[in-house]
Amino acid sequence: MLHDPGSDLARIQAEARQRLAAYRTPEAERRRLRHRLTSTLGKLEGAPPAQAAFLTRTSLWTLAEALCAVNEHPPPTVTRMWELLPDLPQQPQGDWLGDLLGGPGEVRAFQGVAGWVLTRL
Repeated sequence: MLHDPGSDLARIQAEARQRLAAYRTPEAERRRLRHRLTSTLGKLEGAPPAQAAFLTRTSLWTLAEALCAVNEHPPPTVTRMWELLPDLPQQPQGDWLGDLLGGPGEVRAFQGVAGWVLTRL
């Protein structure tokens, strides 16, 4: 149990909620994410399957950051990212996260989600 006689914890929580609600992804960050995703999509064109899978897996974090940016949410810590993504209000339809994190269609899933994100960044 927490003993908070001065209501400091409640004040800090309220301030954190206000800051989160007011967060807007900086334009420079949006440009960086657009560039990285566009670059990865270009590299995927014509890449052999092993290289395409490698590119997809090494770009998953950028894609996750971009999904946060679309939702005007700061990217959380690594340990919280995969918990946060399914709860974001704006996201692609279907089991896109399951498709991205394994399975034979992960490259196609990455291309679909990246395309969805790029139209909204």
